[in-house]
Amino acid sequence: MKSYIFRVTAFAVSCLLCLTAGLTVRAQSSSGLSGKVTDAQGAAVAGATVTIYARTANVSATTATNEDGKFRFDRLPEGDYVIAATSTGFGGNSRMVRVEKGATESLDLTLEVASLSETVLVTAAGTPQTVDEVSKAVSVVTAQEIEQRNEYSIAEALRTVPGLRVQQLGGPGTFTRIQTRGLRDSDTAILVDGLRLRDAASTQGDATSFIEEMYTVNSDRLEVLRGSGSSLYGTNAIGGVVNIISDQGGGPPHGQLQLEGGQLGLFRGRAQLGGGLNDNRFVYSGGLALLNVTEGVNHTPTRNFSGQGFAKYNFTPNISLATRLFGNTAYLAATDSPFTATSAADIARYLPGFTPPPAGSVIDAVALSLDQQRRIEQGLAVTDRASANFIPNLRDPDNRRDSNYLTVAVIFNQRINDAFGYRASYQRVNTNRKFSDGPGGARFEPAFNGYSTFDGRIDTFNLQADARLGAYNLLAVGYEFEREQYIGGNVDENPNAALRANFGTDVRQTSNTFFIQDQFRALENRFQASAAFRAQSFKLKQPEFFGGTSVYSGPW
Repeated sequence: MKSYIFRVTAFAVSCLLCLTAGLTVRAQSSSGLSGKVTDAQGAAVAGATVTIYARTANVSATTATNEDGKFRFDRLPEGDYVIAATSTGFGGNSRMVRVEKGATESLDLTLEVASLSETVLVTAAGTPQTVDEVSKAVSVVTAQEIEQRNEYSIAEALRTVPGLRVQQLGGPGTFTRIQTRGLRDSDTAILVDGLRLRDAASTQGDATSFIEEMYTVNSDRLEVLRGSGSSLYGTNAIGGVVNIISDQGGGPPHGQLQLEGGQLGLFRGRAQLGGGLNDNRFVYSGGLALLNVTEGVNHTPTRNFSGQGFAKYNFTPNISLATRLFGNTAYLAATDSPFTATSAADIARYLPGFTPPPAGSVIDAVALSLDQQRRIEQGLAVTDRASANFIPNLRDPDNRRDSNYLTVAVIFNQRINDAFGYRASYQRVNTNRKFSDGPGGARFEPAFNGYSTFDGRIDTFNLQADARLGAYNLLAVGYEFEREQYIGGNVDENPNAALRANFGTDVRQTSNTFFIQDQFRALENRFQASAAFRAQSFKLKQPEFFGGTSVYSGPW
């Protein structure tokens, strides 16, 4: 714990020193950018959200157009920017612009109908890009699309993305996986605002264990990169990346409330609030979402309560400090796994008259009817097997999964000048899963209550610098330190204290990573190419076993 406090304190001090240094940098000549947002007929679009991104750092500022559709950004340093405009009922529009030292540039943006949408992309290269610049296969699912389709989960919102295969084994809350271009589940990385969300307790250290619990709460968009992103985002990004971009808020205070209900005892509620203060020097947004299904598909009730928030303070147009969080708590009632009767006693109880097929044969699977499954759960005999040869699932009243995750990050951005900027970030990811079962149920149940826990902790410190080398190269160099811990345990309530189980494992490791990427453009930005390199080293500590002698505790 002392080591952790020291690391967090050191990070806070370093941010303070960076901020102090940034505030003492010699002021540059005042530059600016102004313009007007109109629709396809040339009419002014009032209340449109306009965001400007610096190309050499993830520094951005947001404003809203006035009644005449006009906007303005002041105190901009010389350099290249990407500017984007969005408004309800319209598609987005993004453009590149060069701001010269001491000058006020002018740029007008036209918003087309919602089906013709452009957005600024960050995931493909780690820095803001327009759609025309992106040389990789990237798709974007906007918050407007998610709202129009009334999707409740991240996985559901991704089903229409080309190259992705989304599989869900049942109703809400059941195991879900995402595969990119046919690769493994663990080859698709999940990011929140460009920072990895992983479960240290997972066998592959990926986020697959929590995909079914990631709900649409307060996201601006989902960026999906198809193809390797491992040079920037690590080994879990070999197949692709799903980046959940938080809504940054800004503009006048605004919000929305959604309530709905339906069959299977479904209730869903979602609330959002956002805005800006002091001429958008401080921007904020947040949301809460609740999904409660009291019956559930195949009688598997589930509940999920999620939250997502973002806040940023712009000390100057070049210096900002942001924080964000994304997390949930959930439970899912589980059923017994599908099975077929094999012994004479099981056949007489579950599938009377059933003759097991010869070993190695292939037959059509026919499920036992639901009313007959309910009889089994009540301890009654099956009265009408029909042609059923297996039982798909049985209720298990005390079999359930409880879980939660929380990712919190602090991000400091500074743009030193036109050619150089950097970002320092710290993120903590907590993941917890608990599987419990007891003697209740109709089939092979334990004699007493017990549970298993899988808890993960990951601390990540990341420092990335972006430098423009001449007119054609944008270089990104970064260092990342990561510390992760897995604690797993097994506990039961055996009446015999001498046989009672209460043991577990504590495993920890650290890693150091260096990465570098160069983006090259030519032919008036009609040609883009990138090259990247990543090196990572790991140090695994001797695992600790507690509560008894582990089968893994022998010599290595």
